[in-house]
Amino acid sequence: MFKIAEVFRFFNRNFYVFLATTLQTTVCLFVCTLLACNSFVSNMNVNKFDDFFINREFYLMTDNGDDDGSYQQYMESTDDVAFNNLSAFIDELRNQTNFSFASVVSQPLTFASEDVADSQFNDVENGIYDTKHTNIRCVQISENIFDLFDLSLLSGRIFTEDDFVLTQSKPVAVLLGSDYQKFYQIGDVFFAEHGIERLSFIVIGFLNDGSIIPEGGRLVNLSTYMVIPAFSSFDLKSYHHYARINLSQQANGFIICERKGMDISDYVNQLSVKYSTFNFTISPIVSNNANEISFLSKDIVEQLSMLSIVVFIFSVISIVITMYSAIKKDRHILGTHYLCGARQHDIMHILANEILIIVLISLLLASLMIDMLHIVHPILIIGSISIYGTVLFMIVFGLSWFFMHIMSVDQLLRRNH
Repeated sequence: MFKIAEVFRFFNRNFYVFLATTLQTTVCLFVCTLLACNSFVSNMNVNKFDDFFINREFYLMTDNGDDDGSYQQYMESTDDVAFNNLSAFIDELRNQTNFSFASVVSQPLTFASEDVADSQFNDVENGIYDTKHTNIRCVQISENIFDLFDLSLLSGRIFTEDDFVLTQSKPVAVLLGSDYQKFYQIGDVFFAEHGIERLSFIVIGFLNDGSIIPEGGRLVNLSTYMVIPAFSSFDLKSYHHYARINLSQQANGFIICERKGMDISDYVNQLSVKYSTFNFTISPIVSNNANEISFLSKDIVEQLSMLSIVVFIFSVISIVITMYSAIKKDRHILGTHYLCGARQHDIMHILANEILIIVLISLLLASLMIDMLHIVHPILIIGSISIYGTVLFMIVFGLSWFFMHIMSVDQLLRRNH
């Protein structure tokens, strides 16, 4: 009881010092945690950039159907031969072991006015709302996208093999970006138009914040996207026209190859001839500035890390000076405790509790401030701020104990004049 009572008496005697130190510690933890989290996320993105653009070769496939008239023939054919040929062509690409073929088809889901509440998507980031329809960003992805780009979920499940089969008997499985948690729950069913078809959709999960995949020659953050399967099988009786369009879109995918010097263009051309399907133009994505961009990004990450360390060291020094001033001001009280039988261990407990209360209050305030900004994943916040708070407590307590330890008894008993 003595120790707790003395802690509160210390704060009462040094209320403004306590207030200023708590505010200063809060700002320190807030800034350092933000810098550390941003540094960590940036470092992950730089590594992904290196892995994607520098360590692997990336090729876009673009069919020449519009130029040579083969697309019109494909769409107007009275049988399913052309469709089956293209499907077999895509299947062989997907089963290749020398490279990875993936499809990312980006187009909106269109909600009719009767399918969406007036206030549900009046958010520029999520969709463009008017009185007739709402267009929501949507992307179809092939099954291997999850492994290729390390996609993970906040909740729910990923697509299964059955989800890549389009039939009228079941709704289309959809994964939602993290921003849609305020609109939907897992298991919700809704209707929307995808291309030329009105389909029913069922929510099976939510993607983690910061889920990023390539689309064309750019990287796309899926936080504001709805993600559906790139269908590998269709009920042709029900979706004959849609299936042809969608399959041709999937064929315009991309190839990721780790084997340098492999002639992707020649391989795809031979495969096109084998299956009597579209001819494709293979366009390697080559960035002459990729290494420079990677170097600059790493430099920025290092600068963020250094800035975080500098801010932390400055804050520690400032907080230690403040605590030392408070200790000097109250040294005669601590000296009196010594004369009354308190051990050094008891005095250090009082000091530790004082610092611990300041750090804990600052941790709580800084965490709430960062959480309100919604710019960092909660787990990352908790991990970073806990480490900073623990290190801050240990350093401030250690230095404060050192200054207390070197004070002689007569210094402790001397009053301030």
